[in-house]
Amino acid sequence: MTQKNGHPHPQTQGKVERFQQTLKKWLRAQPEQPTTLAELQHLIDRFRNDYSANRPHRTLPHRATPAAR
Repeated sequence: MTQKNGHPHPQTQGKVERFQQTLKKWLRAQPEQPTTLAELQHLIDRFRNDYSANRPHRTLPHRATPAAR
């Protein structure tokens, strides 16, 4: 893996920062806090699935979930 830094672009950077804020809040709210990297990865995988497929999406009709579409 190679780190690649993009040129500053306020709109894109703001989206990334907002997503990371959402992830951090979600992780802190979990009743079982991870103690290993494997447990943390499991929680992040759960979040990604919920965030990407199961949460209502404001651009879809009737705020449908992407998984339902």
